[in-house]
Amino acid sequence: MIVLDIGSTPRSALEDPGDMRRFNVRIDGGTDLARIAAAFQATGLGAFESMERALVKVSAVRDLAAGQAGPEWEDGFVGMLAYAEGKGWFDREAGTIAAHCELGA
Repeated sequence: MIVLDIGSTPRSALEDPGDMRRFNVRIDGGTDLARIAAAFQATGLGAFESMERALVKVSAVRDLAAGQAGPEWEDGFVGMLAYAEGKGWFDREAGTIAAHCELGA
C-alpha cells in the first residue's frame, strides 16, 4: 500500500512493500479532493481521478521501494504488474497502475 500524506508538505511512502496481493493508496491528512490531487502531483506519484481511481506511476512505486526491499521485490512487482495488466489495471504504454484510494488518519 502507498501512503500519501496531504499535509502542508505532501509526502508519499510505501508501506509493507512485500505485500503484492493488494494495491491501493491510503490518503492521510484530509479529504479535500483538490489537495489530494495536488499532493499526487507534488510527490510525483501520478494522477488522482477520484477516490475510486488514481493512476500511480510504476516508476514512483519503484522509487518508493528503493532501499526498503530486496532484489526479490522486483520479481514480485513484475508479477503483480502482469496480473494487473490482465485485469486492465496496468497501462504499460503510460507506465501507470490504477489504484483504489481510501481515507486514513
